[in-house]
Amino acid sequence: MPDPTAIQQGYALLWESVAGFPTVAREIAADVHDALGVLENREVTADAEGIAAAPNGLRPALTRASRAAHKLAGSAGSMGFVSTGRTAGALEILLESLLDRDAPMSPAARAQIALLDRRLLERVAALDPATSTLFSRPPPPQRVPPPQTARNPGAGPDMRLFGARSGEPWSAVTDRLAAYGWSVEAHPDVPSDHPGAPPDIALIDLDVVPEGLERMADLTGPRGVWAGRPWYGAQAQPTPQARAEAVAAGAVGVLTKPVDADALVDHFATVSATVRDDVTRVAILDPEPALAALLCHVLESANVLAEIVPGPSALLHLLADAGDEGGIDALVMVERTQARGALNLAMALRQDPTWDALGLVVLLPSPSLDPVAGALARGGDVLMPWPVDPDLFAATVVGQAARARSRRLRHHHEGDSPVLVRSALESRIRTLLERATALDLPLTVAWMQGRTPKAAEEAAAQGPEIDRLLARILREILSPTDVLGRGPDGGLAVVLPFQDWASAEARLAPIAERLGRLAPEATLSIGLAERSGPRDQAAPLLAQARANANGNGTPA
Repeated sequence: MPDPTAIQQGYALLWESVAGFPTVAREIAADVHDALGVLENREVTADAEGIAAAPNGLRPALTRASRAAHKLAGSAGSMGFVSTGRTAGALEILLESLLDRDAPMSPAARAQIALLDRRLLERVAALDPATSTLFSRPPPPQRVPPPQTARNPGAGPDMRLFGARSGEPWSAVTDRLAAYGWSVEAHPDVPSDHPGAPPDIALIDLDVVPEGLERMADLTGPRGVWAGRPWYGAQAQPTPQARAEAVAAGAVGVLTKPVDADALVDHFATVSATVRDDVTRVAILDPEPALAALLCHVLESANVLAEIVPGPSALLHLLADAGDEGGIDALVMVERTQARGALNLAMALRQDPTWDALGLVVLLPSPSLDPVAGALARGGDVLMPWPVDPDLFAATVVGQAARARSRRLRHHHEGDSPVLVRSALESRIRTLLERATALDLPLTVAWMQGRTPKAAEEAAAQGPEIDRLLARILREILSPTDVLGRGPDGGLAVVLPFQDWASAEARLAPIAERLGRLAPEATLSIGLAERSGPRDQAAPLLAQARANANGNGTPA
């Protein structure tokens, strides 16, 4: 067992270091500011061919400031002052980029250096040892959560329901979730000790166990044994304050009782898809390489995959080559002159329907808006004046990228459903056929449709609901590598990459049983088609699966 006295002594020494850091940080920031004072003399930067040729020791001053910023960036991060470290790191990157390129000091570069210098002075002046992440975060857990085991294909999420006491009408919800393949484990209270393996999702009845909110925050917080697991609250009449408190505690949202099981299934699928989403990709078009490097560094610090493009032609090639899978989510375009080159290119991209889902962030040389900039702003794009605050810039770009990705996904899906439109489905099938052919692996396509044995008019009215129900069942059964889309004659099509006919039949076997539990009067028609050779094409494969469907359907 660790020696408690030694732990306390170590904690005291760490606190002493953190408590003394603000004084050290202010001295380093003052050194940076003093070194950058040379930029106040415009003669130093106005006529020089480059930094090395500039008079009055410009290069030594920038080198001194860069080294000091480097020292502060590393020490601030180590002491738990992340924001200060980010600002110092951004200033270091900009100064090093300018020194490496030995280019003349532009007004835009001077302005950005001045802003980062001011921000750094502001941040070190506000440093408080109590806000260090070394002490403000909760202590590490005493138990290591067991690893989450992968679910078998077709198995639904594992859910914990807290507050399921006698008299609470949860049975209808849990029965319907079970029909979708979910595994629901009900408990009267939120566990205080030994919570067990982390579930895929948790739901807490806040009317029954309002005190469980704090416990759920501890369980699912950054250091909790269920860290990162999504959870919901539920109340009969949730107030805005209750919703805000639950979200502040880490809840995904608050549902209104009685909870709609179908809505919960849909919302959890959206949350899961967001977690699985690819890394955000952003392209940067800036005529000044040193400033482009700064923007790239700021975005990469925010977990964005940023790429600098050298010019408009290279940008268009990048956008065309990226395609939909792993494509560019947002574009940062920087206007450095009054020629409006970046603004005009941004307007051209916005008017082309090919790029209407692309997020645009345009950085302007001044806060004033001309007609082109005003038109872009009215269209929902973001305009920011130069110089930029790193944190605000990163948050803005990430937000635009997230909205752009959502728009792009909706373009290829039927509204908010998981079903791809026909053109997008065939495009995915073509890609998967190429891979299967290259690897000499199987690929199976299934076509299916749910029907009700009622009069034609009533069946037509219920058709869309059965279709949505079947799509929801499929989404719960399919793996992330499978594809769901709209097939021939209004049916649903499923693509199962690298699976032969027998494996596909086994994967899809639970569909009829689940549809029968959720819609007892429905029948299911289903047909399969397997890749037979290198000449297979998407449309004929879908048509073959449709032709192989078993007539009018078998009882689900």
